[in-house]
Amino acid sequence: GNQGSINFIAYSTDKTPADVVAYYSTDRMKSAGWDSTNQTGCISDTSSSTPTSSQGGMCLFGKTAKDNTGTLLAIVPSVDSTTKKTDIFFARIELKDITTPTPTP
Repeated sequence: GNQGSINFIAYSTDKTPADVVAYYSTDRMKSAGWDSTNQTGCISDTSSSTPTSSQGGMCLFGKTAKDNTGTLLAIVPSVDSTTKKTDIFFARIELKDITTPTPTP
């Protein structure tokens, strides 16, 4: 059966990946309905020597509905090496019939 769907979109901005990561704070996203208790929020690329020069990052947010469906949102900012702009990729994954595996006695 159909386990869900995925939607994908991308934008470009003059902001840095660090700006994007800072914008999508856990508090901001919770107020917008992304309330999964185990969501990680955002992390910046740590390969650079200074946080402001990071080349990318990743944000993960989730929410679960009462009907046992869920949504996962991934936001990935990355610097385009040619344009030097930040590309932001959004992937929204809709899941159906989320079940929690339980051990058998």
